[in-house]
Amino acid sequence: MPLWNQAIWNSGALWGPASPQPPTHTHQPKHKRNTMKRQPYFPRTVSERPEWFNNFATQMPVANATLALPAADVTAIIADASYCEYVSGPWLTAVREFGPAATAGVDVLYDGPGPNPMVLPDFSVPPLPTGVTAVAAGALLRIFNFVKTIKAAPGYT
Repeated sequence: MPLWNQAIWNSGALWGPASPQPPTHTHQPKHKRNTMKRQPYFPRTVSERPEWFNNFATQMPVANATLALPAADVTAIIADASYCEYVSGPWLTAVREFGPAATAGVDVLYDGPGPNPMVLPDFSVPPLPTGVTAVAAGALLRIFNFVKTIKAAPGYT
């Protein structure tokens, strides 16, 4: 009797149960993305966003003369845009400048000489500009939804 690797198996007979047919196409389910929908009017780079928020807040009262949207909604969205301008501009710049100082403070604590107690660097938050107040989380989503409202307004061109 021949060994398994010495036999010729060309008779065409099936030697075991039939294997299932492979699918004719492989369907890869699309992964649901949990990211924000792309907004072509909104700047991709963070450095351009403060100017965009400022322009949006400045132009909104002018545009509302044509759009005739509720004044309370316009006031609220201007507050959102103004606070977003502050956070993505002066506040974010100050935080980024503080990062290296904080890291250096940790390095001194770990490896620095001296018998005196370690004093950590203080972070000074830039003051809010006049007229700008803190708003609830989700301001950017509210702005995007408001833009949809603007585009659906009868006076929008």
